Amino acid sequence: HDHRGSEMTLVLQGGFSDDRGSYYPGDFIYRSKNDVHAPRAFADEDCLCLAVIDAPLRFTGWKYRWMNPFLRLQAG
Repeated sequence: HDHRGSEMTLVLQGGFSDDRGSYYPGDFIYRSKNDVHAPRAFADEDCLCLAVIDAPLRFTGWKYRWMNPFLRLQAG
């Protein structure tokens, strides 16, 4: 996904990897507003993370782009 703001992620269970490395339970990851983040969960287990973002996500992968309009919806 692409993100227009900063993002902080805490891995709670399982893990994932991206172009910068692999992350496991307890790892804290910070991405600045200029980073493009493409996480991939490990194949052998589910990944559960807590993420805090300050701007909408925008999926760039062909399988998930259809979700972009729904990510702009906000509770009123």
